[in-house]
Amino acid sequence: MNEKRIGIAEWCSPIQGPMACRMAAELGLDGVELDLGEARRCLPLSDPGVQKYWLDARQKYAVAFPALAVNALGGCCSLRPKDAAQEALCHEIVTAAIEAASALGIGILQIPNFADFTIRGREDIEPAARFFQWACAAAEQSGIVVGSENTLNGEENLLLCDRVNRPNFKIYFDNENAVFFRGEDPAEQLRRLGDRICQVHMKDGTAEALSSRLLGEGHGQAEECLNAMRDIGYGGWVVLENEYDTGAFNCVGRFAALQRDIEWLKERL
Repeated sequence: MNEKRIGIAEWCSPIQGPMACRMAAELGLDGVELDLGEARRCLPLSDPGVQKYWLDARQKYAVAFPALAVNALGGCCSLRPKDAAQEALCHEIVTAAIEAASALGIGILQIPNFADFTIRGREDIEPAARFFQWACAAAEQSGIVVGSENTLNGEENLLLCDRVNRPNFKIYFDNENAVFFRGEDPAEQLRRLGDRICQVHMKDGTAEALSSRLLGEGHGQAEECLNAMRDIGYGGWVVLENEYDTGAFNCVGRFAALQRDIEWLKERL
């Protein structure tokens, strides 16, 4: 597993914006996962001027952008749009994300299925599959993989993959989601999903608070998940998503917590 690269999600980094690239390079990270930004702020990363600062920082600090998240969807869209206007807004956001990912040379679009965009179980598989079929068709020409990060169990995610039935559709796996939302074994889910996984978020926490513990010190079975990745031959990115930007790690310091998690991962990859 020593070829695996380690990144950080920009929205939980102690430093955000393009200077996160400098921080990543100085701390020994390989990349920064970006976010399209909020719809109420007109999706900042869709602006070519904003993209230029990120591209300049990427080149200067020699880091990569492993994925682009579309966190805006959960705040203003629904898997079951109430009207044509809401459906059009959803498509507009995803189209903007595809265009931004293409401009930034990013090959994976992470679709977080949370809040109003949650896939709540088998009853939501069909509307989710219709959305992802559309998104995959829109992203295919740019060579972009669309990954769903969701709260489904392993069997439901396999069913979703079968229903979408597009070569550029994958699951964006988060080790803590299985434990926090479903009380299930994330390492077993990893083994079950296998090559259906496009990328991995790694974090740890408790039953009360996601992303609030150093790796290996919470309920997220981080080490067991790394073993499962080895078992399935996963060779992609591991993107840190603990909340290094909040008070969750004030007891040890935000940078100290991030540096510790980087070292913990590097010792085990």
